Amino acid sequence: MTPSRRRALSLTAAAVVALLVIVLIRQCAPTDADVGGHVATSSDCVEFLVYSSDEKAPILAALAEDAATSGRGIGDGRCVRPRVQVRQTSDVVRLLRRGADQRWDEAVDGPRPDVFAPSSSVWLQRLRYDRANGVANAIQVPQDVPSVTSTPLVIAMPEPVADALGVANGGLGWKDLLALVRDPRGWAARGKPDWGRFTLGKTNPRESTTGLNATISLVSAVLNGAPLTAETLLDSRVQDDVAAMETAAVHYGETSSAFVNNLYEADRRGDASGYINAVVLEEFVVRRYNQGHLVGSGDPRTPPTTKLVPVLPEEGTTLHDNPYLVLPWADPAKQEAARVFLDYVTEPAQQQRFIDAGFRAAQDREGYRPVPTPEEPAMQAVRDLWEKVRKRANVLFVVDVSGSMREPVSAENTRMSLAKSAAKRISDPALLADDDQVGLWEFSGARPGESTPWRPLVPVGPVGQRRPALTAAVDAMAPDGSTGLYVTVRDAVESLRAGYDPSRINAVVVLSDGANEYRESSYALEQLLTDVAPASGRPTIPVFAVAYSASSDKSVLERVATASTGAVYDSTDPTAITQVVESVLSNF
Repeated sequence: MTPSRRRALSLTAAAVVALLVIVLIRQCAPTDADVGGHVATSSDCVEFLVYSSDEKAPILAALAEDAATSGRGIGDGRCVRPRVQVRQTSDVVRLLRRGADQRWDEAVDGPRPDVFAPSSSVWLQRLRYDRANGVANAIQVPQDVPSVTSTPLVIAMPEPVADALGVANGGLGWKDLLALVRDPRGWAARGKPDWGRFTLGKTNPRESTTGLNATISLVSAVLNGAPLTAETLLDSRVQDDVAAMETAAVHYGETSSAFVNNLYEADRRGDASGYINAVVLEEFVVRRYNQGHLVGSGDPRTPPTTKLVPVLPEEGTTLHDNPYLVLPWADPAKQEAARVFLDYVTEPAQQQRFIDAGFRAAQDREGYRPVPTPEEPAMQAVRDLWEKVRKRANVLFVVDVSGSMREPVSAENTRMSLAKSAAKRISDPALLADDDQVGLWEFSGARPGESTPWRPLVPVGPVGQRRPALTAAVDAMAPDGSTGLYVTVRDAVESLRAGYDPSRINAVVVLSDGANEYRESSYALEQLLTDVAPASGRPTIPVFAVAYSASSDKSVLERVATASTGAVYDSTDPTAITQVVESVLSNF
């Protein structure tokens, strides 16, 4: 994956999580520290920096504050003062892979950590691989790295789906789901003809630890537990089974938050099973969801009526072991302090804090067989196989070219110029394959002689045949006029419904920098929400909406995305638009 794609939305996500972490710490104890790194120094304490994955950071940060006042210290009597910051795991790994010879440039890369605490050891395998293959100055990673908490991957199902599959009787696994996917009768084979085909939510293995580990678990099941290697992935049976499971995908994405939020909204409509039949999640995400805590959201909500059932596949599942790696460049005092903190975190009282939040204790393996973490070449082969067999896209990309897009962002760029650079990413072969299908519209207001606010620029078709046309069409975009947002989204969705391809991920991507302003039509938001929502007798077309610039109507775009079972993406900072568009494209 490209570095820019790995960094997509990382600053926005990290800022939100960091704010939540700060609030939690201040609620837990009086403090002179913020998780953002503004910590009062003390000559009596050893400070060290921990980069953590976001899901456990609030708990880890609260424990860091407690440890600083617990009387724990290193051998010379100084106390320990951990600082916990959220940092995109893929970014940290990219920087660590530069080696251990002081090549971390703090002026460019941010503070250099003393401890790295990702969600899964799959990230550490990359570093071990570099070391084993003679990469100059590669960081040494021990084979046994301690964990601070754990959570296995589960196949989460709404209760009616779990009941239909006999989950209460035990013994459900990936092979059972493969049989259901392959059965031409679909759910009719299980006495549910109205449910149609089996549908699955899983994140993008190139961008997401959960997506990668889900694919590893599936392959392990197909191999009957035999070692997963790059060679075994060449087996046509393995490739056929992975390809079959991908046909059930509704879409992909970098995180599971869109699936969780859409499940919750479907539950509010009384149709949780109608949105999706199953989604691969971390077990703690399921436990929190059932309590009304949605991953990626802030305040808790009313618990859902239809709970999710976490299924541990009978063939085994992968574990997010949340390793705690003390980095070799930390000075001896910081290394000792980091180990003191680890000892504190793994004590029973502190482990209970994780358990109360839905995680498991660090060494809890009850109820499932852990699937071993493969070597890095095998993991890369898994990513490559997924790229080969993933469900292809059928996407209409719609760009706002209203007059407000002339607004300058800097001395060199306007909103339009930055949006053009981002829109060209749809023709990048690193992001969409030749046989993905993409079309392009622009919209503003109706121009003289036109009856609609939108204009088709490139018809939906294979990307490989349209790259020059897509680039030329983007280059020719010129801002002018009002913002016919509602009519455009309605018509884009209807266009995709007319050309619906059940073998592909069908979706509309809309990028807009303003509120709806279209006097030529009285078409209202409430009608739009009804028109894009799932309904019997018509295909569901998710809308992935990009709120571009501070003047965008983000709340409306979020309502449209939610109503259509899509997702909203925040690019209120216009300079982030290319990274945001790359994140949107990770859904396909």
